[in-house]
Amino acid sequence: QRYQESARKCAAFHLLCEQEGLVDSQEIRWAYEAVDEILPTDVHVAMFIPALEHQTNDDQRRRWLPLAQSFRILGAYVQTELGHGSNVR
Repeated sequence: QRYQESARKCAAFHLLCEQEGLVDSQEIRWAYEAVDEILPTDVHVAMFIPALEHQTNDDQRRRWLPLAQSFRILGAYVQTELGHGSNVR
């Protein structure tokens, strides 16, 4: 039941972004703050889109950023730190 409610809220938010033409990352972040709700795509907005904005070359940004900003693709963010973790001896 919680999953279904969360999915419904998420879909409604993204539909609203689409209807209002919100594709700029800053506009989407402002809308997230206005919603004041934890959504399943928080990592996508807070980590994945900024990673595309700041850690890709121009060609990669042109290809992937519009898809991520329009929620046509969803991403996550994974970070590893050398010398840390369960495999370090």
